Amino acid sequence: MVKCFVTLVRCRRAQNRSINGVTLIELIIALAMTASLTVSVYYFWNHINRHTITYTAKTQLTNEANRIITSIVSQVRSAKELFSFDYNSINFISKNGDTLNYRYDGDSLYLNNNSVKIITSGARISQFEIKNLNEGNDSEARYAYLEFTLTMQGAQRDTSTFSLSINAPRPTNGAQFW
Repeated sequence: MVKCFVTLVRCRRAQNRSINGVTLIELIIALAMTASLTVSVYYFWNHINRHTITYTAKTQLTNEANRIITSIVSQVRSAKELFSFDYNSINFISKNGDTLNYRYDGDSLYLNNNSVKIITSGARISQFEIKNLNEGNDSEARYAYLEFTLTMQGAQRDTSTFSLSINAPRPTNGAQFW
């Protein structure tokens, strides 16, 4: 008889549950699981977005530094005549006959006294350097082996550095050759 009574209570509870819906404990557990899942998705999504923004900015900075240094080196490589250069400036005649003067003053890079256009917002040139890699060796050679180094700093204080080396015609007519 006790067995039938227990079974009868269970059957009625099951019937009542299907009629009444979910219990308060079940609702609280479902709500906690939903909140936990929502918070996890939110933080995961923000993490992905932050890294996407960071790496996009770094890529733009790298592309900008590469664009500027490649342009300068290409112009020097095809120069008709190199007048002078030192650690922070170079003066030459371009292939179309224009006199070009790149100069870095510690704050900006200038082309013929006009600031070089930087496309990436918030970026600036933090270093521009020219080294004569064969200085002291074979001073009678027709070409100077020059290394150009350009470092850019982005808005988030990240940096990108490029160095390119070329053979450039030595300065002629007793021009300065540091």
